[in-house]
Amino acid sequence: MMARRVQKFSAVASGEGADAPTGSPNVGSKPIVEAITTVVQSEDFKNIYSNNVRIGISQWDLSITVGQIVEVQGGSSVVEEKVSVKFSPQYFKVLSSTLSAAIQQWEMIFGEIPQKFGQSAGSDNIVKALSGLKDLILSIDEKAKESS
Repeated sequence: MMARRVQKFSAVASGEGADAPTGSPNVGSKPIVEAITTVVQSEDFKNIYSNNVRIGISQWDLSITVGQIVEVQGGSSVVEEKVSVKFSPQYFKVLSSTLSAAIQQWEMIFGEIPQKFGQSAGSDNIVKALSGLKDLILSIDEKAKESS
């Protein structure tokens, strides 16, 4: 039987500075929110390595499926998917902000993380692709109106 690890975290928001929510009362240096969270690992907790991520999007949730590239042959990869986690859109947005902040902190300490070509679609490319998709849909809609 594996020993359970328990961690306690204390988070305090001061009500001043950039981290304060818009419209928060300014109460000087006194905390406006204080929370203590206890984290307990389940009996079946797993620690895995991932070098591949797939994002899934539906109307009701978003998911992250993590895996590991286990074989590369002739220009194609074999990915062994390890786990998929589904999130509400609201929590996914919080997770995204938290991950961005963690990367910024890591880079402040250790330096910029180089990103090799092909590792990510990149937000600029995603925006271009979505814009292109929007233009295509508008074009199809326009042609449909013309033919009616």
